[in-house]
Amino acid sequence: MKPTTNKNLARNLKRIFALAVAFGVAWLIYMVAVIMMPTNDFSGFDGMVGFMFQVIFGAIIAAVITGISALLGFAIRKYIPVKFQPNRLVHSLIVLLSLFFLLFGTSIGLAQKYTDQETGIIVNHLNGVVAVVCYVLIVFCIANWPMMRKIVSDPSALK
Repeated sequence: MKPTTNKNLARNLKRIFALAVAFGVAWLIYMVAVIMMPTNDFSGFDGMVGFMFQVIFGAIIAAVITGISALLGFAIRKYIPVKFQPNRLVHSLIVLLSLFFLLFGTSIGLAQKYTDQETGIIVNHLNGVVAVVCYVLIVFCIANWPMMRKIVSDPSALK
């Protein structure tokens, strides 16, 4: 077993920080979605008691999505050559486009009609498939944010 160097420790701490940020963002997006979801028998903001359980359930969902994203990202980093892996620009564009669709998806026609079962009012909300795909893409890109690689001009320095 190799001894841990400062470089490996720093890289691992950066990855742990990226996973913590991904978990926090996943939990935050989940909580905003719960509050904005139309109230029905399954979910939605229906009072403080229900909201307390949604906080716990949000943490569980965020942990599962972040964990799956981390495992998938590890497989991508391990088995796909570096030159074919997406860079920071690609990750940034995916996060920004996903946020755009989450925030403005209903305005550009990605809406789905829901009927409030208590009042019978028809409400337009973001399509569920678009919301879940954007949510997973945001968490995946943040959890697997590309770390800086040191460019070495002299290959003999690597030995």
